[in-house]
Amino acid sequence: AAAREAFTNGPWPKMKPRERARVLDRIADAVGAQEDRLAEMETFDTGLPITQAKGQALRAAENFRFFADLIVAQFDDAMKVPGSQINYVNRKPIGVAGLVTPWNTPFMLESWKLAPALATGNTVVLKPAEFTPLSASLWADIFTAAGVPAGVFNLVNGLGEEAGDALVKHPDVPLISFTGETTTGQTIFR
Repeated sequence: AAAREAFTNGPWPKMKPRERARVLDRIADAVGAQEDRLAEMETFDTGLPITQAKGQALRAAENFRFFADLIVAQFDDAMKVPGSQINYVNRKPIGVAGLVTPWNTPFMLESWKLAPALATGNTVVLKPAEFTPLSASLWADIFTAAGVPAGVFNLVNGLGEEAGDALVKHPDVPLISFTGETTTGQTIFR
């Protein structure tokens, strides 16, 4: 409900791409500043060697920078179709994105889903893997400090069979991004 309200009545989807890009760059800065804390959380939560976990924050930050640059460079298109017609491509946010992420390198993989969804003006509900949820808790403070309006980012923890199922079936969630087990992906697709 918070994500739908923020999308329908909030400023985020109406912002110009440059404005959202500035916020995404602030997110990237904040993520990079969390490198040591994130590495400790990821190692504790996933068992990933801390030497590998150390690079995750920097990679996640780069994902936000990439999409900040991309949305500023994108433009609407007009194409002449043979004959007397013109087709227009007008890029607009769609709504609430439900993002379901896996247990391995969770923070960095969450950034792969969060950055494009937010860059394009959508609001999000993130459902991290139930066995590795710790680092997902960092996002709320990072987004708030970067100036992301209330309701644009939402975090739901729980089992996939309950929280994930409710998210992917919710009528106010037109976008789903899922990375995980094949059988679950097939169920979501159906």
